[in-house]
Amino acid sequence: MSPIENDREDALAKREDDVKRREEVLAERLAAAADILAAADQRDVEADNRDDTSARRDQAADLAAFVHSDDGSTYGSDNPTRRHAALDRLHSKDDRTSAADDRDKLTEDADPVDTA
Repeated sequence: MSPIENDREDALAKREDDVKRREEVLAERLAAAADILAAADQRDVEADNRDDTSARRDQAADLAAFVHSDDGSTYGSDNPTRRHAALDRLHSKDDRTSAADDRDKLTEDADPVDTA
């Protein structure tokens, strides 16, 4: 084999190694992104469940106050229930914000894969 052919073979092998290394890095990034997205999706599901629960608590307090208006209870006796429902909604909002932030971070400061 001539020196020129050896140089071509060496250059080709180097390019193939570079491509393989870039593909490995990309695969690692994709796996990390998939993990982050899965965690964000799970937090969204938990937030949805918390929202549903708080809405049911709030509705139950409303219905109880409407149906049993002359039961002798004092004004504000259902405040703890309403407070818990409001706190659940607040925590749901925090979860949704955190999940959205994680998704945003996937695109911030991302190093583009060198295609040259």
